[in-house]
Amino acid sequence: LTIGIFLSFFILGYIMYNIIFAAIGALVERMEDINSVAQPIILIVVLIFFAGMTSINMPNPTLNNILAVIPLSSPMVILSAVIMRGMSLYLVGLSFILLLLTTILLCYIAAKIYRLGSLSYGNKIGLFKAVKLIFSKN
Repeated sequence: LTIGIFLSFFILGYIMYNIIFAAIGALVERMEDINSVAQPIILIVVLIFFAGMTSINMPNPTLNNILAVIPLSSPMVILSAVIMRGMSLYLVGLSFILLLLTTILLCYIAAKIYRLGSLSYGNKIGLFKAVKLIFSKN
């Protein structure tokens, strides 16, 4: 059961982060710009990783359980929350559903960003401007 939980969260988290990086990659014009655009996402991933590692040693599992439910951090923290803290299956199911819904929403947004980025080739569009344009058109 634990291996199945880990594999399902790993695969869905991998897909989610690939979608995020694909959406960001669709907004850049040159290969040299990818590092500067992807740096905030990489920083968030590193901060989530360190928060998950420090929450393992804490006697109160509250931070670990909160990180296990948040969709961006759940693929990295769920294994320690299930094995070391005995997270209930209800919270694991809730976390998986939130991760799945977030992945589907990000896939929709990334498809719109990709279309917007490819149609406006030559004009630089930032991530926040692209998201704003997507949700203003509907």
